[in-house]
Amino acid sequence: MLTFFDIPCSLSRAWSPKTWKVRYYLNYHRIYRTQWVKLPHIERTCTSRGSPPSKVQPRSTAYPEGRKTYTLPAVYDPSANTYVSESARILKYLDGRYPSTTSARAFPKGTSVLQSAFLSAWTTRHPALGCNHPRYRKDAERRESYILRGDAESRLSRQNTA
Repeated sequence: MLTFFDIPCSLSRAWSPKTWKVRYYLNYHRIYRTQWVKLPHIERTCTSRGSPPSKVQPRSTAYPEGRKTYTLPAVYDPSANTYVSESARILKYLDGRYPSTTSARAFPKGTSVLQSAFLSAWTTRHPALGCNHPRYRKDAERRESYILRGDAESRLSRQNTA
């Protein structure tokens, strides 16, 4: 059984669109259990378990090996003793590791080039829809402060007042 790492919220359910993409797939295949990780504990949890970073930014003088970013979702597959992070990588891993006998694949065969082209075109043509847009960040911070639990909420409040 896979372990799926997700972010808890005060609404007693998952809330992140990135984790929901993977959760839908896992719900269909019924091959997981959830381990909730509070927002301020994501990096510590991932590094202590050996999960790879979700993203490694280019090298700089401050980060000679590149800045590592740890986010959720992440999945641990005990049958292969493997951690996978970042939703698209997780879904590609699951499609390869647990091939479906039905058409229920995250990435149907023969569509990876089309999906990559679409994503590239979409993010190039619609940069304002990305998560780095100032309006999106402000709305996301307000939403997150409402739905996150405990110490994560107080941490976000301290960051926003600093």
